Amino acid sequence: MGNNTKLSIINNDVFQSLDSDYDTIVVILQYDTFIERCRHAFSNLGVDFYFDSVKYYSEQEYNNKINITPFMKRDKYKAQNEFRIFADFNSNEPQTVRIGDIRDIAILIHKSGFNSINLKELPESI
Repeated sequence: MGNNTKLSIINNDVFQSLDSDYDTIVVILQYDTFIERCRHAFSNLGVDFYFDSVKYYSEQEYNNKINITPFMKRDKYKAQNEFRIFADFNSNEPQTVRIGDIRDIAILIHKSGFNSINLKELPESI
């Protein structure tokens, strides 16, 4: 699941859809390297993990009792264009998975500076 997933940055809609508690996003510039680091970290923990883009569903679909997976979310959040990683630790306790420093493959973008970024300088899809 998710091996061909690519994420795109298109416009300011990403920030407009963020909850007011969030003001920064992480943009992964080297997708394959990021997933490989995750794969290594989860393997060291002996835990399987899955990754994919989130699929968005309508209220009507929900009312028709579709099977909701960890990779599904109501369509009112569609502008978030979310990517998720899921692992079942068989625990309700928060877990920390250390994948190492990602400054070489990612950037932080603060909401206040988003409009000043030249999106043409970023990869078309990541």
